[in-house]
Amino acid sequence: MWRMRALPFKKWPEHDRALFTAGLKNSSRRLRGGAMSKKADATKDGWRHDYGIALNWLQQNNHLTEVSDPASLWPQRILERYVEYMVSLEFAAVTIHTRIGRLKRALQVMTPGIRLKHFEDIRRELDPPKPRFDPIVLLVDSQQLKQLGIDLMETARRRTDLDAKDRADQFRSGLQIALIACRPWRRRTFTLMILWKHLRKIDEAWRMEAAPEDTKNRRGLRTWVPKDLNPYVNEYVTFDRNTLCKGAKESTDALWVTRKGMQQTKEQFYREYCRYTRERFGRHVTLQATRKIVATTVAINSPENARIAQTILGQSGPEVGEQYYNFATSIAALSDLSKVMDGLAKNRRKKGKGKK
Repeated sequence: MWRMRALPFKKWPEHDRALFTAGLKNSSRRLRGGAMSKKADATKDGWRHDYGIALNWLQQNNHLTEVSDPASLWPQRILERYVEYMVSLEFAAVTIHTRIGRLKRALQVMTPGIRLKHFEDIRRELDPPKPRFDPIVLLVDSQQLKQLGIDLMETARRRTDLDAKDRADQFRSGLQIALIACRPWRRRTFTLMILWKHLRKIDEAWRMEAAPEDTKNRRGLRTWVPKDLNPYVNEYVTFDRNTLCKGAKESTDALWVTRKGMQQTKEQFYREYCRYTRERFGRHVTLQATRKIVATTVAINSPENARIAQTILGQSGPEVGEQYYNFATSIAALSDLSKVMDGLAKNRRKKGKGKK
């Protein structure tokens, strides 16, 4: 059975490519959230990717033709067949809901003012459940994640059953996990880092940076690597990264490289991250859960600083900091309630002994 892959942009119908490119550059055209030209690159990439998947499906089913209005290829009956196909692949309702939404956005980029009501009707019928609370957020803290990364690096140093590239590969994964546990950047921002541009050494310390165009909210990031991780960064940059780059067909400035000396993709990074967290904690920890774990760790252990979650997570709105501040307050209140109940229980035991 054909699996869903995005049709590369250069293989899109010529008219679609021209309309999409022009639409994204138009500063006067607006969708929800602001001007088209101001949308984050990650948002535009999502539209481009899911529209490419939809075009590939049309091509596989002989529905793809060169037309002046791309939306005309998506009447209700075709859209319903597209949804049915995704259902047959056992895609989650939330995934289908998202893909239909991004397809709609891409068509609106190319055709200003179009409403596409049948898209919203179908999305409403899907009615995806809200993401459930992930209990791993309360079972694992950021220090445990950081320790996992450190353990992987220390083990990689000692293992004699692995060749040099395998040891370097494990050391890289350990460093990535330790850094993400302390600096929970989004995976796209994290994997796009360039050595000496986004990771720089200043005196004996290392500084991480991200340009506004590489972040979801278009705000630059700048932070220091934790002091206890500086020696590991030194070792990776000096030895392990060079080991991974040996024999590569082309050189790269990417900070994170694979065993073949190529830039590591965000998908490759995520697979490794899930694999190692599953081995340690019995189930994988998603990167979204990791961001919540870091903020929750601060809220529980330092309630007075809970509002810094907004800065730690690189969020643009103050409601995130307020959310974790309220969470910290709830934790403190529950702790106080437990103390009161323990006190009542002790008093009752004392009264019981007095009666005897």
